Amino acid sequence: MPIMLKVFLIMVLFWISCSVSAAEEHPEINVTPKVALLDQPVKIIISHLLPNQKITLHASLTDQNNNIWASFAVFKADNKGTVNVATEVPVAGSYKSADPMGLFWSMLPINKKTTHYFINGQAQSIVLTVTLENNPKILAQNTLHRILLADNIERKSINENGIIGTLFYPKNSKNLPGIVTLSGSGGGIDEETSALLASHGYAVLALGYFGADGLPKTLEKINLEYFQKSMQWFKQQPQVKSDKVAVMGDSRGGELALLIAAMFPREVNAVIAYVPSNVVYGGIPFTNRPAWYLHNKPITPFMGGLTSNDPNLMVNDDLMNATKQGKIPFHKNTYDDPYDLSALFIAINNKNPTKFKKSEIPVEKIQCPIIIFAGADDKLWPSSYYSHLVMNRLNKKGSTIEKSFIPFANTGHEFLLPDLPAANLPYYHPVAKMWLSYGGTMEANARASEVSWLRTLNFLNKTFNR
Repeated sequence: MPIMLKVFLIMVLFWISCSVSAAEEHPEINVTPKVALLDQPVKIIISHLLPNQKITLHASLTDQNNNIWASFAVFKADNKGTVNVATEVPVAGSYKSADPMGLFWSMLPINKKTTHYFINGQAQSIVLTVTLENNPKILAQNTLHRILLADNIERKSINENGIIGTLFYPKNSKNLPGIVTLSGSGGGIDEETSALLASHGYAVLALGYFGADGLPKTLEKINLEYFQKSMQWFKQQPQVKSDKVAVMGDSRGGELALLIAAMFPREVNAVIAYVPSNVVYGGIPFTNRPAWYLHNKPITPFMGGLTSNDPNLMVNDDLMNATKQGKIPFHKNTYDDPYDLSALFIAINNKNPTKFKKSEIPVEKIQCPIIIFAGADDKLWPSSYYSHLVMNRLNKKGSTIEKSFIPFANTGHEFLLPDLPAANLPYYHPVAKMWLSYGGTMEANARASEVSWLRTLNFLNKTFNR
């Protein structure tokens, strides 16, 4: 072979070798934007891979309880050595279809004892790390920050005239549409949802009503006048436009949102209810004691326990008794075998259908637009069935308000904020003191969170002419 040809071939081989080496050593993970609101889609593109190279992308974060959550996806690069996470179907991984946020919602806890993703409305940001790996070598890494609270949002703790909560609003704002958020059966103050809503330009009062300092410890004998007073106080704040105030709640908070709008229709201009009930239920943990009072009297009738009328009956004892009596399926009440609480609610409702009918919330008194979301596989209580009954009652009573019900197939009880870990993990209820299943598949819960959140923002924008 001529010497010049040999030299040429050696140079070509050397150039190819250098190119391959450079491709292998310098891949990049491009994340856009690096800082984004929790509900803002994030674009992840991997570049400078070998053509058709197979790689693994890991995502991890640490929640506010110092629990580590992680997900992964295996991708095959295109013929240009690029992977666009939004459009590529994973070869394998923690989720199965092309989804720009799949790595986010498919996260699972590293420690099996972790039962719930914990996010705090006061947190500066959620730091998520994305790692590119060609096993076992780490090729690249990048981080992004997901925030609940935009830089221009003020947060103010409220303890005034018996009103307990947290007020969020854009700095130097006046006459904004307002939203009052209500927590569910776990109690406390829903700062997370409120912070994100405020970041979309609303004045938001995260209102506590039990399970927080200065409030009742349990869901029992809660005076509805407290909510009327709180909403009137909220409307007097300079940041709030008094004729544009919504109430929003999930689970028992969804029941409460409907109840407030029915009892005080002049105070409410829009209702958003996630996984609500259509009837009034008893307290938690004492299921035969009234949850709600009006004019110093319990709202009656209400749906109480299944196995006894004893006012000291706790919901977990009712559950155990019903199991022993063969009225509902047996579960071990453990992490590995949690209860399907919806079975208890269905049995309670079927035991006394007349009382169930009389316990319905008079939703026909609501004078404003409402939107309701529910999961068809809700294992906490049959919220999809309840929501259908709300719509049926509105129609039968001749209600002319704007009303929407959006059911989600294969979806459980826990969905609201988008692109957070969406797995149906067993949950230890802090008030009821028992292990429960929320229901739904991870994919369906994630989809419901995304769609319902967008529908909520659109509903608010339309209702308040924004």
